[in-house]
Amino acid sequence: SPSKWKTAIVQLNQMDKYSLPFEKGKALIEAAKSIYTLHAMEHDVAHQLAADDFLPIFIYVVCQSRLRQVLLTRRVVSETMISSVSMGEVGYYSTMLEAAVEFIALFELPTTIT
Repeated sequence: SPSKWKTAIVQLNQMDKYSLPFEKGKALIEAAKSIYTLHAMEHDVAHQLAADDFLPIFIYVVCQSRLRQVLLTRRVVSETMISSVSMGEVGYYSTMLEAAVEFIALFELPTTIT
């Protein structure tokens, strides 16, 4: 992305400013929506990103963010939702955050053979 997803990174960093899970969830949604907006602007496409296309971008955004306690933030957002909220946007993007954090945690750099 020409913008390097900076708007999404800034939006995701907003999660640290909030204490309440509801507020963190709103910041998460804003970060996700900015990914869709940037993608549409930069690639001039009419269709939205599929989940398979969104997740790698979101992983990049999480890696570039400056979230201080991403594991705690993930738990606060995902584990404090009531069931009606977990079915909506917050639930969907909370699942994406969980997937991104899990991917990053399990990522191993390739070793070089000498």
